[in-house]
Amino acid sequence: MIAQQVAGKVTRDALFLHYFPATALPRAVILASVLSIAGSLIFSRLLTRATPAWVVPRLFGLSAVLFALEWAAAGEFPQPVAVALYLHMGVFGLLVISGFWSVVNETFDPHAAKRAVGRIGAGAAFGGVVGGVLADRTAALFDVHATLLLLAALHALCALGVARFGRARETGATSEAERVVGLAVIRSTPYLQQIAWLVAVASAVAGLLDYALKAQADARYHGGEDLVGFFAAFYTIVGVVGFLVQRFLAVPALRRLGLGGTLAVLPISIFVTATAGAVVTRLWAIVAVRASEALLANSLFRSGLELLYTPVAPEKKRPSKAIIDVAAQRGGDLLGAGLVLLILAVAPQEGVRASVALAAALCLVTLYVVNRLHRGYVSQLAESLRRGVITLDSQDIVDATTARTLAQTRVGMDRPTLLREVERYRAQWLAEAETERVAADAGDHGDSDGAGADAAGSAASARAGLAGLARDLLSRDPEKVRSALASEALDARLAALVLRWIAHPELREAAAAALRGFGPRIIGTLEDALLDAAVALPVRARIPSLLESWPERRSAEALLRGLEEPEFGVRFWCAQSLARLVRTAPELRPEEDFLFALALREAEVDEAAWASQEVPDVHSGSVLLDPPQRTRVQRTAEHVFTLLSMVLDRDTLRFSLFGLSSADPNLRGTAIEYLENVLPDALNRALWRYVGRDGAVTRSARSAEELADELQRTISPLVGRRSRP
Repeated sequence: MIAQQVAGKVTRDALFLHYFPATALPRAVILASVLSIAGSLIFSRLLTRATPAWVVPRLFGLSAVLFALEWAAAGEFPQPVAVALYLHMGVFGLLVISGFWSVVNETFDPHAAKRAVGRIGAGAAFGGVVGGVLADRTAALFDVHATLLLLAALHALCALGVARFGRARETGATSEAERVVGLAVIRSTPYLQQIAWLVAVASAVAGLLDYALKAQADARYHGGEDLVGFFAAFYTIVGVVGFLVQRFLAVPALRRLGLGGTLAVLPISIFVTATAGAVVTRLWAIVAVRASEALLANSLFRSGLELLYTPVAPEKKRPSKAIIDVAAQRGGDLLGAGLVLLILAVAPQEGVRASVALAAALCLVTLYVVNRLHRGYVSQLAESLRRGVITLDSQDIVDATTARTLAQTRVGMDRPTLLREVERYRAQWLAEAETERVAADAGDHGDSDGAGADAAGSAASARAGLAGLARDLLSRDPEKVRSALASEALDARLAALVLRWIAHPELREAAAAALRGFGPRIIGTLEDALLDAAVALPVRARIPSLLESWPERRSAEALLRGLEEPEFGVRFWCAQSLARLVRTAPELRPEEDFLFALALREAEVDEAAWASQEVPDVHSGSVLLDPPQRTRVQRTAEHVFTLLSMVLDRDTLRFSLFGLSSADPNLRGTAIEYLENVLPDALNRALWRYVGRDGAVTRSARSAEELADELQRTISPLVGRRSRP
């Protein structure tokens, strides 16, 4: 496909400049752009009525027929054929490429797309080399017009190849209810609008540089064969360098720079070279500027641009992507051609210099749009996660808050550093809690000074009553214990005796009510029991739910200490209660680095521990999962995600956890992609030890039918909004 496109550009430019002056180029670009925009609107409507895998091969076939007709008419009508070829390439060139990428986007899930796009992009760069060589050799052995037959043959092969490729995983056509006009989709989706602006501005820059190159080439070379040789050499060299860039730099750039950084390489490079080219307007300088744009636009920039579409649902992507890829790019071509016409009208002698200088200025606008897209990418992934699990109206979608920038600041933090951070934040919490205890004790002493003789007089009878209640609580008679728990004379000083009944199947509700009635005065007692390994695990596991009853720093500090206990069941329920507590009192939320460090420590357990850790069932519910979902998710994974829910958007994390265990590759891939963008690299590496290369959770050994049935059962509990627990 790319070989055909490059050969077509060589033939188009050579024939047009052979019969027309370079000053006619802007008008040809404007006419081709208008026709291309109209074609993109028709194409987007076709994609709402049939799949890209059905439409795109037929589009390639139609283009092949048109090339053959142009070849047949070239001998008798060379000038009209030159114009027709320019318009043909302008209309079909982008449509078939956009359609091909639509097939790619619906064939690979978002996580696998990162690897696939890099490999496909490398093949595209290599195709650019092949196309330049084929065009040059065909024109040299026969004539320029003979390349039209070559173009027809290449598009015929593309039709067969895409038809076979698309059958690998063909999705169904959009339903009648989902058939919406692409422009309406773009108007209602700010994220797609930003992509459209990026494409348009980048295209305007390319148009300005393209005019400068062709004007210089037209002034230097004469005759169709000379121009074919020049453009073939240009596109071939650009293809070779682009192939090397794509092969060796695309994947590292996406991994290290992210999408925003990878996209920004293009405008930064053009700004540097165009600034120099505006000063030195020789052919070699203009070639360098245009080459930097061409090789980066078809390698790094294209790879990053295509990944921007992966979070967009098919019902939005199908009608809008062709408009953005074609109409937005042709709109940029219109802008570029209009600017060239303005330059030629105002200062025709400085057309090349002014075009290059203006392209450098537009690169600053491109950088601004890239920055906006960089911030919006993770939010769109979160929205896609929500729609992958439940069906919601667009107004019900709530974008997740992205922590990508904060996550990038943690890249490279090793385990010793993380553990030092854990200890530092723990010491800080302990110091603050101790200050509050001292203040509370001082207040208690002040109150007691005014009690006087009345308190002393009743002390003896109070002690006698407490002694009787203590005997009942220590007895083995459930009725006596129940009576003591319901007594109005029950005092907080007996909290330790009440606590021993918190796990009793018949008395635990009464014991919990009595302990909550004591108020925050017993936080210290509860913390001591929570951290005491001699206390039975069922009792310790129920203490966190009591601590969360009081939204105080001392409660949060006790739960934080519980997160460092050796017993996993204690850590698990402390995390659950702390997550609920910070929702009630956000000011008690620990530092993000601290929580990331705790999550990393939990994720670094060995594979046997990850799969086998269990918790006592205390019937207090889960922060993230409904009961049907908990049967399919391991407790270690749930615990890690509970810790993260205090840092990141809770609902999105819930859907991510659901997606990682899903049989749907798109849902799995989107979940992985979201997590890769919001978690530190060290934590991602620890988590992916338990996720296969294709995004599948390794613990699942059930058939596809079983997973599909279970997925259907788990959708129903997720349909409503989840506010509790």
